[in-house]
Amino acid sequence: MSAFSAKGLAAPAMALVFIAAAPAFAQGTAAAAIDVPAGAMDAALIQLGRQTGLQILFASGVVEGRRSVRLRGRFSGEDALRRILKGTGLSMRQTGPTSFLVLTDTAEPRGPTWVTRISPKPRPPRSSERSVIVDSDPGAASRADIVVTGSNIRGESAGTSPVITIDRAAIDRNGRGTIAGVLSTLPQNFGGTGNEETSLTGTDRTVDNTGLASSANLRGLGSDATLTLVNGRRTAGSGGKGDFSDLSTIPLAAVDRIEVLTDGASALYGSDAVAGVVNIILRKTYRGAETRLRAGTTTSGGMQEYQVGQVAGTVWPTGRVLGAYEYERRERLPSAARDYTRTTDLRALGGSDWRSYFARPGTILGYDPVSNSYVPTYAIPASTSGVGLTPSDFVPGHGNLQNQREGTDLLPDQKRHALYVTAEQQVRHGISLYAEGRGAYRRFSYHGAPDLGFLSIDARNPYFVSPDGSPSSLIAYSFGDELGATRADGTVKSYSLTGGATAEIGPDWHVDGYYSRAQERSVNELSGLANQMHVAEALGGADDAGSGYDSKRDGYFNPYGVGVVNSPAVLAFIGGGYSNEAVRSRISTINLQGDGSLLSLPGGKLRLAVGAQRRREALLRDGTSLYASDAPRPLARVEGSRDINAIFGELAVPLIGDGNAMPGVSRLGLSLAVRHERYTDFGSSTNPKVGLRYEPASGIAVRASYGRSFRAPSLRETRDPVRISATQLPTANGSSTLVLFLSGGNPDLTPERATSKTLGFTVAPSRLGGVGIEANVFSTRFTQRISQPAYQNIAQALIDASLAPFVRIVSPLSNAADRTVVEGLLADPNSLVPAGLPAEVFGAVVDGRYVNASSVSVRGFDVSAHGGFALGSGRAALATNASYLLGFDDKTTSEARAVQRAGTYGYPPRLRIRTTVGWDGKTWSTLLAANYVSRSRDRVSSPPQRIGSWTTLDLQVSRTFGPEAGALNGVSLGVTVTNLLATDPPFVNAANGIGYDATNASALGRQAALQLVKRW
Repeated sequence: MSAFSAKGLAAPAMALVFIAAAPAFAQGTAAAAIDVPAGAMDAALIQLGRQTGLQILFASGVVEGRRSVRLRGRFSGEDALRRILKGTGLSMRQTGPTSFLVLTDTAEPRGPTWVTRISPKPRPPRSSERSVIVDSDPGAASRADIVVTGSNIRGESAGTSPVITIDRAAIDRNGRGTIAGVLSTLPQNFGGTGNEETSLTGTDRTVDNTGLASSANLRGLGSDATLTLVNGRRTAGSGGKGDFSDLSTIPLAAVDRIEVLTDGASALYGSDAVAGVVNIILRKTYRGAETRLRAGTTTSGGMQEYQVGQVAGTVWPTGRVLGAYEYERRERLPSAARDYTRTTDLRALGGSDWRSYFARPGTILGYDPVSNSYVPTYAIPASTSGVGLTPSDFVPGHGNLQNQREGTDLLPDQKRHALYVTAEQQVRHGISLYAEGRGAYRRFSYHGAPDLGFLSIDARNPYFVSPDGSPSSLIAYSFGDELGATRADGTVKSYSLTGGATAEIGPDWHVDGYYSRAQERSVNELSGLANQMHVAEALGGADDAGSGYDSKRDGYFNPYGVGVVNSPAVLAFIGGGYSNEAVRSRISTINLQGDGSLLSLPGGKLRLAVGAQRRREALLRDGTSLYASDAPRPLARVEGSRDINAIFGELAVPLIGDGNAMPGVSRLGLSLAVRHERYTDFGSSTNPKVGLRYEPASGIAVRASYGRSFRAPSLRETRDPVRISATQLPTANGSSTLVLFLSGGNPDLTPERATSKTLGFTVAPSRLGGVGIEANVFSTRFTQRISQPAYQNIAQALIDASLAPFVRIVSPLSNAADRTVVEGLLADPNSLVPAGLPAEVFGAVVDGRYVNASSVSVRGFDVSAHGGFALGSGRAALATNASYLLGFDDKTTSEARAVQRAGTYGYPPRLRIRTTVGWDGKTWSTLLAANYVSRSRDRVSSPPQRIGSWTTLDLQVSRTFGPEAGALNGVSLGVTVTNLLATDPPFVNAANGIGYDATNASALGRQAALQLVKRW
C-alpha cells in the first residue's frame, strides 16, 4: 500500500505523509535494486517507499520545493534514503525497525491536523504475520498525531509496556472472518470465557453470556478484566451483566489494525484494564471502494458460513468520509457432528459413562440415610407403555440413563449485520470536527439440553405403581423424547454514536473533545420447557381453575411409558414453559484531553497529556417466565445506573536523547501516569503507573513498568436479587444429593485490585536486515476479586473444604431448624424450584452469591522473533510468538490454599505458540502457520487425568491481480484452510460428558474458506 501527499488536506506545513505500509518484516533494510528518478522530493520519497518497503513519514511543508537526484543501484533501504536526502537540508530519524521520519536539519515538523492514509491501489498481501509483541506499530508510531495504545501522548511510540499490533495486511493474511477469530490466534489471549463454544458446552466458569457474544480475555484473567476499546473509546457492555465487550458487533472489513496492550492500564483507561487493553482501530480514510466476499465450510459436520463486506470512501482538501457494511450468515454445528460430543457416554473413547439418570423412562429415587441424599433405587422398565405395570416389573438397584447432549448444538445459527460510518471536516485552520457511528444487529438460535425434572407421583395418578409399597414415588425424568431439546432464540442490537472536535493550540499542543453514547440490548428466549405447575397438575395434583385443564377430562400424564403414551393435549399442556430475558446496557461519555510539549530538555521535549472524563453507566434487566405458574411471571427486575468522574495525566520525560547521548546510553526515558476515578455507588480509586525505557544503541531497548489497576463491580453484581434453584451435586462419599442453590448480587462489594509488573527487551537493529527478537516477563496479582466461589467450583462445592463457608449441610427429616430454613427458601417468591418437591429431599444449601473472596497471581513470559530473506523471485519470512505461564495461582477464598491452575482443564495452558512461514512473490503469496497448545491435566477427576497437547496447521494461498490482468485488476483471491490436517482436540474425560476442553481447543475441525477482495 502507498500513501499520497496530504498537502492541501490540512495546513500545508503540517500535513504528514505515510509511505508504504511496510510489511511486518519489510525488505527495506536488505540490499535491493533501487531506481528512483530525479525530481520532486515528495515523489522521490514515495517511489523509494514503494521499492524498499520502508515506512517513511514527512511533512509536505518540509519537502515542498526540494528536489532529489537520481538514485540507481543496489542499496539497503536505509542507505538509499540517506543518499536521497544528502545535501538537501533534510535528515532522517529512525522511529522503528523499518520506519523513518524525514526532518529538516534544524527542526522537527509540527503536529498535523490529521494524517492521510489512503489505499488507491491494491496492496499485495504479505505472508509474514504481525501478531508479535512490539513496542508499537511502526507505522502508527511514526505518525505524530496518532495515539498508540498504552499512552495518551500522541506520537509517543517508545513505550514502556508491550503492545501487540495486528495491521490490516496481517488480518487479511490470517484468513479469519471475524475479530474474535483474529484474536484467537494470539497466544496471549485465552478463549475460555465469553464465546459461543464455551457457553454452549457449559465450560465457561465466569461469564453470563446470554447474547452469545465473543470477547477477549488476556492471560485468562477474565473477559471482564480485559478492557476492549474501539478507536480508543469504551463500548456498551455485553452479556447478562453488561461487563465485557462483544467483538461481533464490529465489522472486520472496517478494521485498520488491532492493538493489544498486555499490561495493566487503569492509570490510562480506568476500570477493567487489569489484564490489558484491546484497542480496535477502525479505518478513517479510504479513496475508492473495496468489496469483500467470503464463503467457508467445515469439511465435516456441514457448518457453512457466508460473508459480504463493503467499504467505500472519499477525501477532499479539507475532509473525508468512509462507510463500511458487513453481513455474515453461519449455520449451526450440532453436537452429533463430533464423536467426542455426540454422547455423554465416553467409554468408546476411553472415558466414563456420564449419562444422566434423568431419563425416559425415568429413574425412581430413594432416600439413603448414610449419604443423606436421594439415589437411584429402581429403573422403570425400558420397554413398556406404562400401563398395567406391577411392582415386580421395576429393576431394583439401578437407574435408567440418557444422553443429555442428544439434539444439542456446539455452535449456534447466526445472522449478523454491522455498519460503520465516519467523517471529518476541517472548519478552519487547525480545527476539525468529526463524527462516527456504528450499528449492529445479530440473531441467533441453538438447541440446548432437554428439560429435566423431579416428578412427585402418588395414587391420584391412575398410572401410579409403587415398586416398594411407598405411598408416593420421586422420579428423575427427562422430557427430551416428548418435548425435544430446548431451543434458545435471541437477538442483539447495538449502536454507538460519537461527535467531537480537535484543535491545534500553539506550536504542538493538540486538544480533543468528544461525546459518545453507546447501547446494547440483547433478548434471549428459551422454549421447550415443561411447566412444572402444569406437570404437577397433570400428574394428579389439585386442578387449577386458572389453567383451563382438567386431568380427569383431558388426561393424566403418564411418566412410566416409552414411545407415544401421552396425548398431544397432555403434552401441549405441560410443554408450554418458557423464559425470556432482556438486558440493556448503556454508556455515555464526555471526554476532554490534550497533549503537547512543556519544555525542551537536553534529552528532548518534556511532553504532557492531561484530561478529564465523565461517564454514566446504566443497566436494565427484566423478562418473564412461564415455568411454574399458569400465567407469565415477571423476572426480578434489575435497574441501576452510576456516574463516574475521572481526571488523568501522563508525563513523558526524556532523560537522555539525541542532545545528550553518551556511549552505551542512546536514549533513556521515564513515563509517569495516574488516573483518579470517583464512582457514585462505591467511592473512588486512584491508580498510578511508572515506566522506564533504556536504549543502549539504535534498535536495542530494555523496558520496565509497574502499575496498579482495578475493576469496579458491575451493576448486576451489586444489584441482582437473590434467586433460588435446585441442582444435584456430588458428595465427599461418592454419592450425590439434591441441594438448594442461592445466586444473586451483593451490595457490599468493593472494587477488585491488581498490581502489574513487566520487564522486557527488544533487539532489532537495522544492520540485521529486518531480524528482530523481543521478550517480556510479566506478573499480575489480582486481589479482592469478585467471584462466586461455590458456583465457579460447583462440582466441588460439597467436597472442597475451602468452600465450607458457602455450604450448609441440612437434614430436614431429623432437624426442625433445617426444615424451617429449607421450607422458607422454597416459599421465597424468587424461588425457581419446581412446585411439589418436599423439603426432605434436600441435603444442603449452597450460597453462590458474589463476594470479594478470591485472588489470582499470574506470572509468565512472552517471546517473539521474526526475520526474512530473499528466496527466488520473492521473499520468505518467518515469525513466532510464544507465551508461557510460570504460574496461575488461584485462591477461591482467603482461607483456601493457592491452587496452581496453569495447564489444567478449563484454564490457560502452560505454553501456546504460533509460528508462521511465508513467501511473497509479485502476484502469489502463501503462509503456513503452526499452532501449539501444551498438554494439561484434569485435576477434578480422580485420579487426575492427563490431557494431550494439540498442534494444528493453517494454510493460506493468495493471488493478487494487477493491471496486466485486465478486468481482474484490483482483485485478490485467497484460500484459507484452518486445522489443515483435521486434528481432533485431545480427549478429556470431563464430568459434563463433553470429551474435549472447549476453553483451549475448538470442535470446528478442518475449515476451508475462499475470500475474494476487489478494490475499485
